Amino acid sequence: MIWLYLGALFCLIIAGEAVVATRSWSDGDTGEWRVVIALRGLSDEYTIVRNWVIPGAEQGDIDLLVLGPHGVLVLEVKNYRAKYECDGDDWVNVKENGYRKRMKSPSRQLAKNSRAVQSFLVKSGWLGTVHSALVIPPRADVRIAGASVTILDWKALPQHIRALPSHGTPVSVSLFRG
Repeated sequence: MIWLYLGALFCLIIAGEAVVATRSWSDGDTGEWRVVIALRGLSDEYTIVRNWVIPGAEQGDIDLLVLGPHGVLVLEVKNYRAKYECDGDDWVNVKENGYRKRMKSPSRQLAKNSRAVQSFLVKSGWLGTVHSALVIPPRADVRIAGASVTILDWKALPQHIRALPSHGTPVSVSLFRG
């Protein structure tokens, strides 16, 4: 009988993990769509690529790429709702009771993604500029000190993109199609 209870408990734990993972993925997906909506005002010289996977790479997808006169902009989107602190590449989630929980660094994730995109483009023969930015909601409660990457709220993103220096040689959108 004890095995039945332990089995049921195990199933509940696994189901709970699946719910958390699904909620996390759903939050991320919602954040990405909000960024896409915020970028609607960009002119036709820009192309947005969503959830791109680098061919042959053993890593997750790139949330968003913005291709345009500036070259390529790699975006890592976080749909944060709690309180966070960033000090360089170190990130913590600050709980309501003051407990500080270290978390996986989104700035390191962005830097890794940017390097991977740059490497892919160089291998493809394009030697342009790859920019990057971590994008958070305007309402995010994030204290930032000495960030190693550009961190913007998505309302400021279109203006940031338009201000990026022009590269000259456009990147072919066909490189990013499956």
